[in-house]
Amino acid sequence: MNEMTAEKLWVWASAYARRAEKTGKGTQYPTFRQATKRFHCTLDDIEDIIGDDPGADERYLGITTYYSFEASRGDYWLVEAY
Repeated sequence: MNEMTAEKLWVWASAYARRAEKTGKGTQYPTFRQATKRFHCTLDDIEDIIGDDPGADERYLGITTYYSFEASRGDYWLVEAY
């Protein structure tokens, strides 16, 4: 894993969402696949970091999906950060 931490993942995913909002697209979170490319890691690494994150009072890092059945982690699981 490329020095990814929950905090770095949250900062990146949160900024990704804010950029989408500023361009009028609404809140859009990055996919797991986009996160693996950004941090040069695996889908399991992303899931583990989110699952192990103790969180902080001022932020939330989690997993969400926009496709409800037979969704692949890479393309339909999103890194939710707010």
